[in-house]
Amino acid sequence: MVTPGAAARKILPLIGLQLPLQEIRNTFSWFETDESIYAATDFPAFTFELPEETYYGFPSIKGAGVKIGHHDGGRPRDMEKPIEPFGAYEQDEQNVASFAQQHLPKTGKHGLGKPCTYTITPDENFFIDNHPEHEHVILACGFSGHGFKFSSVVGEILTDMVTGNRQSKRDLSLFSINRFNKG
Repeated sequence: MVTPGAAARKILPLIGLQLPLQEIRNTFSWFETDESIYAATDFPAFTFELPEETYYGFPSIKGAGVKIGHHDGGRPRDMEKPIEPFGAYEQDEQNVASFAQQHLPKTGKHGLGKPCTYTITPDENFFIDNHPEHEHVILACGFSGHGFKFSSVVGEILTDMVTGNRQSKRDLSLFSINRFNKG
């Protein structure tokens, strides 16, 4: 099984695959909050879709503050160089601070921000498939910054693929490595 994460574009050519993947630098931040509203015991993880952008977040855990990230957008990332630190770009804090002020009442000032790497496909769906020339090699990558939400079912799918369980009723064509091939 090959699950190369952010190193996919570097590793996959070693097994004869060139897939349309792009690494994107994105950021997330924590904001001071009213713990009576945003504590993990009372407030859920969330996704907030606006007409032009999507945000996600997590409740305050042990008083760390509410965590907010801007899911879409970001900047192409050169994986040969260290990731630029949080604050390298004005919008690192600006995007999520504006969202917090408009949509999450009683959030306070910006606390801590961090950069992260998304590895995305053109349609932002994953690759989960067998290698076209080596059926015994299973590939899973391109989780577009949101694969963790599907980790339990992806784990089941990969287990079925590795153990040869063909009983699975899941249609995996959405995740085919050949879906971008023309012809």
